[in-house]
Amino acid sequence: MPLSAASGRRALALAFDLSGAERKGALVGGALLGATAGIWRLVRVLRRFDEQRRMGR
Repeated sequence: MPLSAASGRRALALAFDLSGAERKGALVGGALLGATAGIWRLVRVLRRFDEQRRMGR
C-alpha cells in the first residue's frame, strides 16, 4: 500500500526530529529547489527548440 504524501512528510519529520518551523523551512526549501529545477529544464528545452528553429528544422 503506497504512502500518502502527508504520511511521508510525517515520517520524515519523525526520522529527523524536526520541529514545526524547521519542517516548514525544509518543505519551503525543497519546493524552491524543485521550482528552480523545473524552470532550468524549461529554459533548456526552449533554448534547444530555438536553436533547432534557427537551423531550419
